[in-house]
Amino acid sequence: MRLTKKQNTKLYPYIYSSIDDTFEGTPINKLGQLEDIEEEIGIDLVTFFKALKGIYIKPNNIYVGSPYLCFAENENRELEFQFKVVGTWYKVKDYGKTWALTKEELEK
Repeated sequence: MRLTKKQNTKLYPYIYSSIDDTFEGTPINKLGQLEDIEEEIGIDLVTFFKALKGIYIKPNNIYVGSPYLCFAENENRELEFQFKVVGTWYKVKDYGKTWALTKEELEK
């Protein structure tokens, strides 16, 4: 869930404000930029950085410590973050579908 919204102006490409427009300033701009990154990679940054320590992968719910992270082309020839584990690619944005932080998340 986004906490900020983008506002386009001629002077600045993006200015962020809170959803209810009660506060504008540097912390909101920083948060807006982080939320843009989350939208681009497809998961929240907290989950993304936790995954760098280790993930569980399907089909056998195997734990992999420190998966190899890189940019790879998707089916639309766009670059996206993916994990490579023993010759298989797992899209970062497929969190909860093909990989997860815990075994229980994959079993759901």
